[in-house]
Amino acid sequence: MNAYGLIFGYSDPDGLRTFTANRTVPSLPIACNYRVIDFILSSMVNAGIRNVGVIAREKYHSLLDHIGNGKSWDLSRKSGGITIMPPYSFTAVDYKFRGKMDVLSYYLEYIRWIDADVFVIADGDMVGSLPLASYLDSHEASDADITVVAASKFLYSSGKSLCCKVNEDLRVTDFQYGQPAGYHEILPVYIIGKDLLIHLVKECMAFHKVSFTEDVLVGMRDALKIQAQIFDGYVSRINTTKGYFDTNMDFLKRDCTSSVFLREQPVYTKIRDDAPVYYAPDSCVKNSLVGDGCCIEGKVENSIIFRGVHIGRGASVENSIVMQDSVIDIGAALSYVVTDKHVRIHAGRTFSGDAAHLFTIPKGCEM
Repeated sequence: MNAYGLIFGYSDPDGLRTFTANRTVPSLPIACNYRVIDFILSSMVNAGIRNVGVIAREKYHSLLDHIGNGKSWDLSRKSGGITIMPPYSFTAVDYKFRGKMDVLSYYLEYIRWIDADVFVIADGDMVGSLPLASYLDSHEASDADITVVAASKFLYSSGKSLCCKVNEDLRVTDFQYGQPAGYHEILPVYIIGKDLLIHLVKECMAFHKVSFTEDVLVGMRDALKIQAQIFDGYVSRINTTKGYFDTNMDFLKRDCTSSVFLREQPVYTKIRDDAPVYYAPDSCVKNSLVGDGCCIEGKVENSIIFRGVHIGRGASVENSIVMQDSVIDIGAALSYVVTDKHVRIHAGRTFSGDAAHLFTIPKGCEM
C-alpha cells in the first residue's frame, strides 16, 4: 500500500511555556539523545513510508534544524522523502489553532498532488514506537474508511481525551470523553484513504467544520466505517511540564525502554558526534541516563543528563533533567529541577522543587 505520512509538527500547550518559548513540543529534547518527533517519524519510516510531510506553523526553526534534509531517517531523496510544509496562512493577528480539518484545508491542493493511496496522519507530540506496518495491512484488509489507533490503557496525562468503544471486530461503536470503563483512549494517529480525506476536507470547509475528532469521527460515526487498532505498548503524550518530566523518567524503567527501543523498530535521530562520557574517579552515577560528550565529576542519581553537560566536583543532581551543553558548577545542587539547554548553575547554588512542583530554568539562564 502506497502510504504518505503527515505529521502535525507543532504543539504549544500552556503547561510547557518555559520550554516552548522558542520551539514546539515535537522539537523538545527527550531521553538524552532524541527529540519528541523522532518517535512518530521513526514509526513511519519503519513501516516503509518513504514520503512524509511535516506541517509547521510558528517557532519551527528548531524543528528545521533537527530534521534537516531527513538523512538521519533515510528520507533524503531526489523524489519524495521529507517535506517541511510551509506555515499555513492566516490573517488575524490573534489566530488560534481551531482544528485539523481547518489546517488541512490550506493544504488541499498539495494533498491532491501527492501520489499516495492512504494517509497516515499523526501528531508530533507523542512518544512511543507504533507498529504502523501492521496497522496499514489491517486497514486495507478491513476495508475501513478510517482506522484510529487507541491505547490499551488510559494515559496518565489524559482526562479530556476522546475515547472509543469497540466490538469484537474492532469496529468503533461509540465515542465518549473522559476515562469511561470499557473504552480506549484514542491516540492522535489516523489512517484514511486519500480520496476520502479530500472529500471530508471539502465537506468540512463547506459547512465550517474544523475538528477531525468532533466533526469527522464523532459527527460522522454512523456514515463511516471506523475501525480501531489497540496499541498495548508504552505511549505518552506531552502537554505539561509534569508530563514531560514523567515521560523522561519513564526511560529509567526497563519496561519502558524495552517497549520503545525495539530491534526491529529502531528510533532514529539526528547524529551528533561527541566524545564518550568522562566519569571522574570520585563521581557517582546511579539509575540515570547520561548522553555522549558529558563530563561527570559529581553525583548524579535518578536523572536524565543530555549531551555535552558538565557536572563539576562536589555537585549533586538528583531527580532532575539537565538539557544539553549546560554546566553545573562545583558544589551546586539540583533536586527536581528541569533545565533547558545552555544553562549554567554557579558554584554552591542550590535549587529544589518536588515531584508535584518542579523547578524549571529557561534556555541560556545563569543562576
